[in-house]
Amino acid sequence: MTDTLASDNAAPGRLIIKPSIANLKQIGQDTMDPYFKVMLTPYKMARTPIAKGEGQHPSWNAQLELHRDDEGLVHLEVRDSNPNGEDELIGSLDLNIASIIYNQGSYKCWVPMLYKGKERGEVLVEFVFEPEKEAHVGTSQVPNLDTIGGPGNPSPDDDTSGGGGGGGFGKTGDLPLATPSDKTTTQQFTSGE
Repeated sequence: MTDTLASDNAAPGRLIIKPSIANLKQIGQDTMDPYFKVMLTPYKMARTPIAKGEGQHPSWNAQLELHRDDEGLVHLEVRDSNPNGEDELIGSLDLNIASIIYNQGSYKCWVPMLYKGKERGEVLVEFVFEPEKEAHVGTSQVPNLDTIGGPGNPSPDDDTSGGGGGGGFGKTGDLPLATPSDKTTTQQFTSGE
């Protein structure tokens, strides 16, 4: 059974994240214009439109889709849009994708948004993971073993990742369900349903 879970965790597929509403703590003096952002890597990200003038109780009812290869974490955050400068982080959380896969590929829950170890609100989010259909490998898809390890074709044993990860994303091993993005606490997140 462990082998099945491990192979499911590494399965590529479509990750669908549907943030609907949020209850946020006020930051600053002005009315907040929040948006929700999701990232698998620095190059795989999506975000909702800005909930202009909706302050502490934004409603997005959006569907964000990303293709997942083998990433272990999905980074979730809420930011306050600032047209005159950098958008301000309200809160964030890194969620282990395995928790979505292990829940039959779909669940809905309130996700806490943390900033420097303190909760700054929560977002109601539905998570869906749709694995890709398995491809049947035929002889035409088997690589020519003579080319592996040649110039421009590193062997599977070569580590060309440069220390791997690229900004804290990538294979993660055995992680808790979720961890705060700012790494200041080890509080775990579980579904309240």
